[in-house]
Amino acid sequence: MPDRSDEPSRRGLLNLGNPEALQWLTDHISMMIENEGISIYRQDFNMDPLPYWRAADEVDRQGMSEIRHIEGLYAFWDELLARHPGLIIDNCASGGRRIDLETTSRSFPLWRSDYPCKPTIQCHTYGLNLYLPCSSTVSLEPAIYDFRSALSAGIALDWNPYAADFPVEQAQRLIDEFKRLRPFFYGDFYPLTPHNIGDDVWMAYQFHREDLGQGMFLAFRRPNSSSLTARLKLRGLLPSGRYELNFEDTDNKQTFTGEALATGIDVTIEHTPGSLLVTYRECP
Repeated sequence: MPDRSDEPSRRGLLNLGNPEALQWLTDHISMMIENEGISIYRQDFNMDPLPYWRAADEVDRQGMSEIRHIEGLYAFWDELLARHPGLIIDNCASGGRRIDLETTSRSFPLWRSDYPCKPTIQCHTYGLNLYLPCSSTVSLEPAIYDFRSALSAGIALDWNPYAADFPVEQAQRLIDEFKRLRPFFYGDFYPLTPHNIGDDVWMAYQFHREDLGQGMFLAFRRPNSSSLTARLKLRGLLPSGRYELNFEDTDNKQTFTGEALATGIDVTIEHTPGSLLVTYRECP
């Protein structure tokens, strides 16, 4: 499918709506998976397909090439999964633009976006966990705020441990923290603040494992926020239950009833940008 725009281009988009092209791609990739013993197939898609689809359609048929292409994409993945039981498809596309209900029924976004700015990463986690507990994104450096901004069920580390000033001990602490917190991402998710991409607000969200009687919440005070404190109302707790909260950065432990936590507690972050990690467990 060539680009028919005025700008000269050597790029093109394989037309997955063409049965012959779809069959060729399916057989070719399937052969590579078989011959190389591939267990995780990553498909990235860093381009804008719309001009190609529009150029391929007549004026009164706009949208048909897009429909057929996406149908072909789903058929391609379905056939790979049928031919190779146990295959994992890693889905990445231009900042998470193919994370929809159909693709997530067939794949996992193990590196969901190349955009590492902290508000974007936090907002991705906030939005995706409303329907998708299994995803990962990238941490570019072992700094506490940056690392916690990227915390998800998985995490990709784009660190340089060979750098002369690489903080080995802090990096190890953060990795250990992730491994300890990871089970919470497979429970219930509750936003604790409104969704906002601004640099002058707080963002917070909670992960709760009812089956374990445990959970955690993460709060971020972004760089230009003037608010030293925020009032957070925890969700999913038993009103009559008692919960021990561990403020991880200070190892300060406090006990509240579920009813009190649902009414709201005031939390403080002294510096910007700053983060707050609190884990909790139900008392016997």
